[in-house]
Amino acid sequence: MAEYKEIKTKWYYDACTLDEAIYKDIVIEVTNKHNPKLAVLSYLALGEAYGNLFNKKGQDEMDAFTGFLQLLKNKKHIIVVGNDEIDEVLEKIRPFFDRASLTDSIHVATAIVNGCSNVLSGDRDINGIGKEKKEKIKKVAVRYGVSDFCITRLKL
Repeated sequence: MAEYKEIKTKWYYDACTLDEAIYKDIVIEVTNKHNPKLAVLSYLALGEAYGNLFNKKGQDEMDAFTGFLQLLKNKKHIIVVGNDEIDEVLEKIRPFFDRASLTDSIHVATAIVNGCSNVLSGDRDINGIGKEKKEKIKKVAVRYGVSDFCITRLKL
């Protein structure tokens, strides 16, 4: 098993991807023996996910989510990061998000600052930005050392 520090590829999961229907897929994806990934979640994403579960689903789903996070932690394939020190990147990418909320921009900026090569999202606002704007965001990411940055639509 790859240890946390040995995993080079980091993927950022926003709150929209943290859905019970895909927990198993995420675990399989990040623990792939040939290309393991480190699941990066921010406190913002966790807060949104818990809030959504509390408001819409209930305790059983909240417990399932906590179990999913514990499983990734036990396998050493998850880190939780803050959303601090993203101001500079956020300022550069925010103009490319005409439809997306500030929260969506914060997710992408957090991913870039933490060296994530992929932002996985089921959010139409994040995924709905045009190809040209995604390329501009990628150029910002490259300036911050993330040469293979992309935003991937995750179907739930």
